[in-house]
Amino acid sequence: MSQGYWIKALEVIDVTTGSHVRAIINDPEHFGMTKEMVSSAYHRHGEKLGIEGKAREELVMNAMANGFIRIRHYPKPVDCWAVQFNDFQGSKATVLSFLKTLLEKGAIHLLDDLLLRGFADGLDETIAVQDLLLREGPKQSQDLL
Repeated sequence: MSQGYWIKALEVIDVTTGSHVRAIINDPEHFGMTKEMVSSAYHRHGEKLGIEGKAREELVMNAMANGFIRIRHYPKPVDCWAVQFNDFQGSKATVLSFLKTLLEKGAIHLLDDLLLRGFADGLDETIAVQDLLLREGPKQSQDLL
């Protein structure tokens, strides 16, 4: 299983051994939802609880609307990190801080590609970690380069 996380401010939820939607199903209140909202989404889409389909998409979007950022490393077919959020400006500081942590741990590298996807702001960009840090990061982040 590839590395996966939900992040919000300083909170990190590691979903590497599971899935992003399973984390929501297991603790919907933590993501600003209720058990009824989760079961209703699956019922509305005619899917079994836990299936990675339309209900999953709806629940993930709700979590991001509530300030969570979804991160998943995809080693194949092309090695990249998907970073999904509601809007980049509201998520930028958290994303940059988390990238710094991953760099310090050696889990991500400066030349790794990030697929940035903002659902409210429409951002859809592929950029290397170092390029994002140079463009958006404070001086401390740039010193990592």
